[in-house]
Amino acid sequence: MLIPTPAWPSYASQVELLDGVPKEIPLSEDTGFKLTPDLLEKNCSPKTKLIILNSPSNPTGATYTSAEFKALVPIIEKHKLLVISDEIYEKLVYDMDYVSPLNVSQYIRENSILINGFSKAFGMTGWRIGYTAAPIEVSKKIAAFQSQTTANINSIAQKAAEVALANFEIQHVAELKRNRDILFKAIQEDTDMSLDDCPNGAFYLFPNIKGLIGKTYGGQEVHNSQDFCHILLKEAGIGITPGDVFDAPNNVRISYAKDLQTIKTVRDRLISFFEGEN
Repeated sequence: MLIPTPAWPSYASQVELLDGVPKEIPLSEDTGFKLTPDLLEKNCSPKTKLIILNSPSNPTGATYTSAEFKALVPIIEKHKLLVISDEIYEKLVYDMDYVSPLNVSQYIRENSILINGFSKAFGMTGWRIGYTAAPIEVSKKIAAFQSQTTANINSIAQKAAEVALANFEIQHVAELKRNRDILFKAIQEDTDMSLDDCPNGAFYLFPNIKGLIGKTYGGQEVHNSQDFCHILLKEAGIGITPGDVFDAPNNVRISYAKDLQTIKTVRDRLISFFEGEN
């Protein structure tokens, strides 16, 4: 199974749990952390059966356009791949329309497993509600496995999901976009981190910290992304995630899914942190 990285770490682990072989396709800032036709072709082999696509992406926020998905279709068809489309962040898209790979190709639509849930868009991470859509024979296999593992969603969570669907507010997306813009501007203009492109989805920024390696902050030298995260937490009280978790050791993930005052506080602390070292 092909896994474009940086990616949510559970992808590879879940493949291994089922005795599959995950094959990572490292992506970079050069392509906006998006898979290209050339990269896909180079990583396919006769053994390749599946590929997972996550748009918008955790951790990068990268969001594919219709044209970018369409460019992948000939290779996907050529190698007869089954596509797993993780669309958990589909409602959290900014400055563009959301596009599902299932809507750009009849082949993908007929040979895909869509996975989604309520955790991100509706802020229901503790309710554990997810769902799939797949060809009927695949769905039967999924149901047979799932019924012996997690069984059924409790009735209270189902009622909460029903209310969430009926009351989703576009304002929530606008607030996240505002938060993104505030932190993106601060990172670009007032820190030593590098972030060239503003992501169009999810609620993460994924700046590069390669330029920080070897520098000293708060009297402590940065050797890797984990060092920087520890130093930033200790010196500025800001909690972020090291990129190592997502197979991107030169990056860190910053979530902006917070209220406006918290975002402004984080911005001010980031600026003060870097100003104090220059």
